[in-house]
Amino acid sequence: MTQRLVPLRLSQGASGRRGRRAFTLVEMLVSLAVLTVALSVVGVVFSVTTRTATQAAAVAEVQSWVREFTLQIEEDLKYCSPANSVLVLVGRTQAAALTQEDLAAGNYYRVLKGDPTAVAGGYHPEFDPTVDPEYSNPRADILMFFTQRPTASQAPPANPKENTFGEIAASGAKFSPTQIVYGHAALGDTVFSGTEYSWGTGLRHIDRPDGNTQVQSLLPANRWHLARRATIIDHYAGRLKFLPGVWDRILRCYTTDDSFAGDAARLDLPDYLGNESWGFGQPAAVQASPYQFGRWLGFSSGPGLLWNVLYAGGDPINHHVATVLESPPTELRSNLGVHMVPGCAWFEVEFLMPEDPRNSIEYDHPVTTIEYQTRFDMARWTEVAAGQTYVFIPDTAENREQAALYRPADFARLDPTGNDDLANKRIRMWPYALRITVRVFDPRGRLEEPIVRSIVHRFD
Repeated sequence: MTQRLVPLRLSQGASGRRGRRAFTLVEMLVSLAVLTVALSVVGVVFSVTTRTATQAAAVAEVQSWVREFTLQIEEDLKYCSPANSVLVLVGRTQAAALTQEDLAAGNYYRVLKGDPTAVAGGYHPEFDPTVDPEYSNPRADILMFFTQRPTASQAPPANPKENTFGEIAASGAKFSPTQIVYGHAALGDTVFSGTEYSWGTGLRHIDRPDGNTQVQSLLPANRWHLARRATIIDHYAGRLKFLPGVWDRILRCYTTDDSFAGDAARLDLPDYLGNESWGFGQPAAVQASPYQFGRWLGFSSGPGLLWNVLYAGGDPINHHVATVLESPPTELRSNLGVHMVPGCAWFEVEFLMPEDPRNSIEYDHPVTTIEYQTRFDMARWTEVAAGQTYVFIPDTAENREQAALYRPADFARLDPTGNDDLANKRIRMWPYALRITVRVFDPRGRLEEPIVRSIVHRFD
């Protein structure tokens, strides 16, 4: 019997699998390359998006601080009457690095203020310890005046007593007048005692301990903190200075006396403003500069009328106008009353000189064919030189008469073609205007360039 061999048939699935080709090595490499490129593109997009969002958040945060500063200072100046205040401008510069990394590397932060074509050849402001005349170290000016702006205490007493100033302050009442000081603050720390937070020691100042303004500050400029100190004036007859005991709470905006608010002080303001030491009643008080008044400012013979209300203890060693806590705990939240602009690496106050009548609406331009009632050229803003202090005394009729008596030649003619007499001059004791400029960085280093804002306020 013959057997019949039947050929083995493979199923269709098995035959299909045998005939299908696998990925080659080249194909796998190409696929990996395409995937790598795609992931790189996605990573770049994600990185750019994250960086953009971070910078946008930083810009919004910094602009919010600058906006608050703008609103505050404009409102303060709005209620400032030149006849009922003194105006103090302190010029300061301090060498500094911008960030902590720059400070470690010894790099400088400088701002070009002059003609870039006049900069010395080969000069690199970031690395050169000297300052080219066209550049400036960071400005840290101080501005002080009195305002009638209604102000509520930011540091009412914790336990106000009956029928005291503290009880009224704690109720939310608004007061005036108020002393306003804008300037940089020292940074302070807190200490937890086990039950509560209290102030520690070891303040960090912008100024160098040795007073050398050309040596870098121990604080990078993006951590400088501009403060606004608003001290409510409680009238006290015969007192022409702040007592040493109140300075600690004024600088910190922190109540240490239950019966008195931490941001209030006693002062005889009418007597202070009307004191003959500010005026020209004594010829010896008139200095080479019309804005400096010798020993009454504390320049030569100890603290005077100015230092005793501007700097703690009448000693302007560190120039800080307040002490701020970067993260104040609940117990010390009143310290927020002196916070203003963190990351403020530049605060400059310039003025239009009162001796220059071209800023007056009464000025007549010498061109006879066209009569100009206001100056048509660029305003000539004047900065206070570093290390100098200008004091503009109350702009009253009595002080104007004294100025006309002792230094009439300092005031130019309203009509340059007219007679050189007092009838053709505008005597005034205050500037025509102030220009305040800030440059603000994000303290966390998210911005490479600062937010810059200038504010102009006229005293017409």
